[in-house]
Amino acid sequence: IVAACYGNFSAPKVQEIVALRGHSLELLRLDEAGKVQSVLLTDAFGIIRCMQPFRLIGGNRDYLVIGSDSGRIVILEYNAAKNCWDRVHTETYGKTGCRRIVPGQYVAADPKGRAVMIAAIEKHKLVYVLNRDAAAKLTISSPLEANRSGTVCYSVVGLDVGFNNPQFAALEMDHTDADADPTGQAAIDAEKQLVIYELDLGLNHVVRKSAETVDPRASMLVPVPGGADGPGGCLVCGEDFVEYRAPGHPPRGVALPRRYSWPEGRSLLITASATHKQKNLFFFLVQTEAGDLYKITLDYAESQVSEVHIKYFDTIAPAVSLCLMRTGFLFAASEFGQHTMYQFQGLGDEEEELETVGEHQCFAPHNPLVNLLPTDSLESLAPVLEMKVGDVCPGRDLSAACPVRAGAPVDPAGAAARDERDRDGRHRAARRADGRLDGAHPGDGPPGPLHRGQLHHGHPGAQHRRHGRRSHRQRPAGDHPHAGRPPAGRGRAGAGAQQRHPPHPGRPAHQRVEGAQPQADRPVRPQRAPGGHLPAGRGAALLRAGHVRPAGRGALQGLRHGDLLHRHRPHP
Repeated sequence: IVAACYGNFSAPKVQEIVALRGHSLELLRLDEAGKVQSVLLTDAFGIIRCMQPFRLIGGNRDYLVIGSDSGRIVILEYNAAKNCWDRVHTETYGKTGCRRIVPGQYVAADPKGRAVMIAAIEKHKLVYVLNRDAAAKLTISSPLEANRSGTVCYSVVGLDVGFNNPQFAALEMDHTDADADPTGQAAIDAEKQLVIYELDLGLNHVVRKSAETVDPRASMLVPVPGGADGPGGCLVCGEDFVEYRAPGHPPRGVALPRRYSWPEGRSLLITASATHKQKNLFFFLVQTEAGDLYKITLDYAESQVSEVHIKYFDTIAPAVSLCLMRTGFLFAASEFGQHTMYQFQGLGDEEEELETVGEHQCFAPHNPLVNLLPTDSLESLAPVLEMKVGDVCPGRDLSAACPVRAGAPVDPAGAAARDERDRDGRHRAARRADGRLDGAHPGDGPPGPLHRGQLHHGHPGAQHRRHGRRSHRQRPAGDHPHAGRPPAGRGRAGAGAQQRHPPHPGRPAHQRVEGAQPQADRPVRPQRAPGGHLPAGRGAALLRAGHVRPAGRGALQGLRHGDLLHRHRPHP
């Protein structure tokens, strides 16, 4: 799952989750027992980059706005009668493909459902005004541009401002000066800004209302309930800190506590967040890359925030999206692991004991969980096997990289035995390449090149492998099955073939041909079997020894897969 969101898509007061799986959308529903049921899986035949639910004023069901690689903004409505998604609107705004200047990477919606903003990674932002017609059908306006050249966008959210003009917050960085500076100093000094865009419904255009400099480590924005429900504004989340920001309001920040085992010099990044809002109560859950959950609350009076509080909540597997539902369940969607549904057992109001270590507040993670209870899980269709490279056998010169299961024992003796077998196999392959194995005696002189026809009839090692009998060293003289037979070769048989391709004078006596004159040593390519394949058994050794030179396209096609992988495996 790449992303997930929740809402009431099929009927009022029905808590449902939409999971984005890259190329498809899956609608999940929670039953009374706390189990997750799959309702609908729809293939989009494209890459869905982002999605956001929204609801029109006075409505009781949610729509889903999609940003994809199609160059269009698509608004979907779930049809419960047909169990499918209906396209309400499809508006084209750019080219197809995942491009950095074509909108579709980020999408944000006004909490009152009056407008949506779809943005690109760089430069382009478009705002669409949403409304109803006389038949209570959803209508969409022409796009309003909020472009700014030379800016990179990191995050976009819709701010809760009640019924005032809709506002959107974007985390941006201007790289114009950095592009013109060859020294790179301008890139180091570049500032990251929190920019507020306002849609003027009366004049029907978008203005850049304000821009405030924030910490360059900021990476994510979380909207804060506003109007009658809270102070508004947003939380700026970054490495090791969370900060409250609002136009015309002084910043209020707090440092992130960390676990004792986290390295001192390594920063802690927030990767996912969820918001719970009800009448006169709201709080936030944020998760770090270590999997720790934190509960964030604000002390405020009207629109003024006095302090930001953060508490350690629990520790679960790292997730890409957190969906906090009104029924008291938390769905954690993971990109590389299982997706789990949790039920709240507490709100984490108990005071957690923190200890100051250096410059940070530290805690011990909960094991088992204290405030959450797992009720159901969905297996991931794209798991990742963990890879660990380490000293599995202390004191031995071994290096291995293999997928392992967490908690699986490592057998040093077994690893050493496998290493010995592999080393023996490499030595045997080298000896085959030198001609010192399967047919050459230590006192017969240099092996010389392999001659044509030797692998089929004149080479005793080939007969040994083919028939499974004793080698020539175990047979009495004259007992070889092909003794006295001349080596077979391509072309005419007889004395002419023997004269053209005599064996090396250093070969064993049973391989020599009477009356043959020795010639200069030169490598001769072996005979190919029907179909263009090299004879099985020594193809890979010939390549390593240099007796066979690949020539042109398809030269390596003569080597079968088993020749390279299995022919030189040592005998058990």
